[in-house]
Amino acid sequence: MKKSIITLYIVLFITVLTLSIVLVSLLYKNYNQAAKTTITTTKETTTTTTTKKTRKPFVGERKPINIYVFYGQECGYCHRLHQFLASLEADETMNYKFNIIDYEIWHDKENKELMNKVAEKLNHTISGVPFYIIGENPMEGYAYYYNEDIKEIINIAYEYQDEDVVAPVGTGNIKKYIIPEEANLED
Repeated sequence: MKKSIITLYIVLFITVLTLSIVLVSLLYKNYNQAAKTTITTTKETTTTTTTKKTRKPFVGERKPINIYVFYGQECGYCHRLHQFLASLEADETMNYKFNIIDYEIWHDKENKELMNKVAEKLNHTISGVPFYIIGENPMEGYAYYYNEDIKEIINIAYEYQDEDVVAPVGTGNIKKYIIPEEANLED
């Protein structure tokens, strides 16, 4: 009897562990496709896998890059992303590098159409919100372990003065996101 209970617990543990690994890998797969930037640097060029082009270092006065965030007003992941972005806005080593432009899409048809046009231009299939573009890099979803990658992508986009890929597509109804006080933003 004790052996069968122990065996049952072991099988249950292995099943839960396997399901957890599968879930994390599925979530991370989309994240890696959209967000992971691999950098190869020489004196003259930097190649990133997200933009798939060779860039020369920017020479001149750098300007803040735009971070476009397409979000749903009631979306918990969107709340968390905005909380993280707010912490970067408060960080003096980061806040001069970017501007945040927010588009609510769950209640605004024009913004949803803009999001779809931007995704089409970037050859990106959207699976959910938040959908955001940092410089030339489309990203989706949010979890706390994206934080360092988001910072790195902001730094690279600022350093190389990435092209604004959203502005030429069109404009929507910009609505500055306000983090609700009652939102539970703990991961």
